[in-house]
Amino acid sequence: MSDYEGDTGSEDSRGGKGNGGRGGGRDNEQELDSKTLQIGQKRFYIDVKQNWRGRYIKIAEVMLGGRKSRVLVSMPAAVELRNQLTAFAAFADTLKDKPAKDEERDAPPLKTFEIKSPSDERTYTMDMRQNKRGRYVRIGMRMAPGSMDRAARGIRSAVAIPDNGLKEVKDALAAMIEKWNKDLPPDTSYKGPMPEVAQMRVGPKTFYFDYGQNSRGVFMRVSEVKARYRTAITIPAHSWTKFREVFEEACKTVPEDIRADKKANDRDANAVKAPNAK
Repeated sequence: MSDYEGDTGSEDSRGGKGNGGRGGGRDNEQELDSKTLQIGQKRFYIDVKQNWRGRYIKIAEVMLGGRKSRVLVSMPAAVELRNQLTAFAAFADTLKDKPAKDEERDAPPLKTFEIKSPSDERTYTMDMRQNKRGRYVRIGMRMAPGSMDRAARGIRSAVAIPDNGLKEVKDALAAMIEKWNKDLPPDTSYKGPMPEVAQMRVGPKTFYFDYGQNSRGVFMRVSEVKARYRTAITIPAHSWTKFREVFEEACKTVPEDIRADKKANDRDANAVKAPNAK
């Protein structure tokens, strides 16, 4: 049985679960801790649970009318999720003076990041989007179609956190990790400056350049995003110089006129000529 089966969740049975979880069930699941957050018209539950696979964190979103959605995050992935919530909250602060608006169809996210869980076959995507009601971060979870856990294959779920609640969710998540993730090694992470996050639009594609760190060190994540397509590569910091050398050599080898974006130049030229066009 997977973590996803029979998970009643604190949001389903607040105050009526006795010792928490499904004690005596096949997974002998226990609820170790829980926190409730009210963010606007949404209520979020952040629960620490434990079964025979280990501890994990469940983030549940309950909307008006009782509709629920949730994502389950392994402890190792929760550490990276906490770090990225900090980065997304900082990015949201840079936009607070700009009014939110409805996105055009197939518009790329304002900011994106992908987390691959080091302990299982889950992938998490974080997208900051906007509509006329405001900006929000959508955290999506999916299981690999070829997952060893047959019951969880292909499962997708997501929660959407308003931008004004990102810091609150991050703080609650950080407190849970500090209290319950006893296997965390001593914090020897890099504390120095990081490059600025960047993005680049190339035709229908948008490339995002994000930076982070995990137990293996600092890295750059390059994400290629289209309307219905997403892929990413992770480049460790110790390889950046080699990547730069490869790109520099490629730029020296291929003439600049070949590398130029001729379609973009043509569009620019047409835009200048358009007022005089007959």
